[in-house]
Amino acid sequence: MKRGRGLLVGTPVPSVHVRVLSPSWGKRTTGSTSELENASLPPGEIGEIIVSGDHVLSGYLGAQEFTGKIRIGGVVWHRTGDLGSLDSDGRLWLLGRVDPDRDGQANLYSLSVETATSFCPGVRRSAFFALNGKRILALQPDGHCRPDLTLLKDLLREASVDSIWEVPQIPTDRRHNSKIDYQGLRCRRQDYRIRELHEDVLVEQVGSRCQQNGAAGAQDEIDDAQAQAFTCLR
Repeated sequence: MKRGRGLLVGTPVPSVHVRVLSPSWGKRTTGSTSELENASLPPGEIGEIIVSGDHVLSGYLGAQEFTGKIRIGGVVWHRTGDLGSLDSDGRLWLLGRVDPDRDGQANLYSLSVETATSFCPGVRRSAFFALNGKRILALQPDGHCRPDLTLLKDLLREASVDSIWEVPQIPTDRRHNSKIDYQGLRCRRQDYRIRELHEDVLVEQVGSRCQQNGAAGAQDEIDDAQAQAFTCLR
């Protein structure tokens, strides 16, 4: 996990069946057993995680269709909306949400960087996302000491991080208080201390506030953030 492989969940218990589904499956809600077998990815390949077992509900109250479910014979598979992979030992790794953010380089898997960053002293929480074609790593200090960015040097290089934002608190969703509110981070970027990465040298800058650009400038900032918002949160 420290090397940016993702978040290790562990080995599924016997009562839970896990598959990693190929994007070729699309949005289909039914299929045959052989079709599911052919669409299930081998260890090491990344796809959507689907699960089945006694704990999986057949549908949702009031839903007209089996949203988020795949029915194969008498078995219901739940589409988690999470991306990940199984390793050669059968362990499950999480990388982020389906339809990950893209910045023109490659898919940006949030959990690969956020999990590795969590091992850095001084970091309470982190968020990895893209904004205006740049890769951003937001860090929330733990309050005891400031993060030692030299410990993250290799990770920052491998993840092609462009900027580091130091934030007092990374916003989360109101419902779970655990899912990162990437949209909220983007809209409030003017309040954060920003460190631009140039040739492995950290140059500290303080982000200018939206108010300095006037109301129109502030709205442009928000519009840019909304236009590039994640379609998924981890």
